[in-house]
Amino acid sequence: MRKMLYILRHAKAEIGTPQQDDHSRKLVDRGVEAARIVGAYMFRQHIKPDKVICSDAARTRETWEQIESIYPAPNVEITRKLYMASANQMLQSLVTLPEAVKSVLMIAHNPGVHQLCLKLAKEGDENTLDLMFLKFPTCTLAAIDLGDTPWNKVENASGKLIDFVTPKMLAGLEDD
Repeated sequence: MRKMLYILRHAKAEIGTPQQDDHSRKLVDRGVEAARIVGAYMFRQHIKPDKVICSDAARTRETWEQIESIYPAPNVEITRKLYMASANQMLQSLVTLPEAVKSVLMIAHNPGVHQLCLKLAKEGDENTLDLMFLKFPTCTLAAIDLGDTPWNKVENASGKLIDFVTPKMLAGLEDD
């Protein structure tokens, strides 16, 4: 059964202060708008994951809330395991998924999301791969077709990057 993995880095968050816990940093207005832009794009592209796995940090939950306001997902898991997780830790959240789950949206943090994309996206359009290789800005969405790789073997997948978009690309602007 064909599997799709959508990886989303949280939207732009406040810088925070020395007294503030990083986990509680919230989105800035620009981040809220970026999440809405990406959510609208997902809706237009008919991206409706069977499952959403989201870090429990304030900025990732708020990113998901903006997308969910456009269309709700049936199965959402908010977890501390994705907070500042490495690519290998993120993979651990995928290997236990039931095979009935065909598509997953994972919302987390850099550098883990970028590392995960680099690890799984082995093929695709050369220009898109180059863009993904260089950087993974806030609220970037990557779509990786994992073919018929079972979830419990996803760490060895040779996926195809089929989409890589930033809010600025969607708005017709240059990335920072």
